Amino acid sequence: IKAAFAVKPEVLRWSLRTFGSGGLFGYFGKFTNDKFGDMTWYATRVSHFVMVELKDGRHLVLTPDQDGLDEVVMRQLPDAHGVQ
Repeated sequence: IKAAFAVKPEVLRWSLRTFGSGGLFGYFGKFTNDKFGDMTWYATRVSHFVMVELKDGRHLVLTPDQDGLDEVVMRQLPDAHGVQ
């Protein structure tokens, strides 16, 4: 993991699903948008988005039940830096 940071819902609002499912149980699969490019989403809600940037350049979008996951992850990474 390179970095983890909270993302406002409006930044991800116009993301396009390129492969996966979205609807009743959440949003899972491959998405893309202008700001982050290709992303893999594991989202069960439409708020509290956390972007996890991996060292190989991939982006994961998670929606934890509580705020603060990004801060917990960043504290565990000695050479990580917050990016937005």
